[in-house]
Amino acid sequence: LCQTSENKSIDCIIIGRRGFGKFKRLFLGSTSKYCVTHAKCNVLVVKGPYMIEALHASKDSVVKAEEQERQERMKDAGKQHQSRLAQIVAAEEDRKKKLSEHPEVDESVHKVEAVHQTPETARKAEEEKKDA
Repeated sequence: LCQTSENKSIDCIIIGRRGFGKFKRLFLGSTSKYCVTHAKCNVLVVKGPYMIEALHASKDSVVKAEEQERQERMKDAGKQHQSRLAQIVAAEEDRKKKLSEHPEVDESVHKVEAVHQTPETARKAEEEKKDA
């Protein structure tokens, strides 16, 4: 980490702390302490709760908790999708209502554009009909 941060001109390393006790740290070492000591850039160590392993009894409980969180996110995404779909349907119904109320709207054009006739354009249209 320290060498890579120097090679890539990194300004700051943000690293977490696992919360090992003194005994485990003695045998396993501490990556965050090493980075703080040896990195040439700033190092931000984010404290985590001590004994995080105690929060989850087993790997199965972690997998179960992650699956529950994933399902909640999927439900939220589904609700957002349904809301957006309802907005699209309402907009389409509104467009169809406006089309039925205004026969001068050209249905063949994807963008709904009202055909405005001024007296001058009406006169030109009449002249074109007579010439044809």
